[in-house]
Amino acid sequence: TGDIQLTLGQNIPVSGAIIVTTPQDVALLDARRGLEMFNKVNLCVLGIVENMSEHICAHCGQKDDIFGQHGGQNMAMICDVPFLGS
Repeated sequence: TGDIQLTLGQNIPVSGAIIVTTPQDVALLDARRGLEMFNKVNLCVLGIVENMSEHICAHCGQKDDIFGQHGGQNMAMICDVPFLGS
C-alpha cells in the first residue's frame, strides 16, 4: 500500500495485481487496503493468495492452522475476487 506499488501501477504497463496475505486479521486489513488502492488506480486484481495457511510439523507431520484459517478465501469472497489458493 506504499508509494512503490502505487507508482508501478500508474507508470508501468501491468496486466493486473495478485494480493498475497496470511490468514491473520492484521494481514487481511493490509491486504484489503492494497486491493482498494489497486481498484482506485483501475488496476485489475487477478486474485488473492493465502500464504502461511498451515504449518506442518517436521517431526510428526501434523498440520496446524497457527495463523488462523480461510482468511484469504473469505476476503476473496467478500471482495468478489478469485481465490487463487493457499
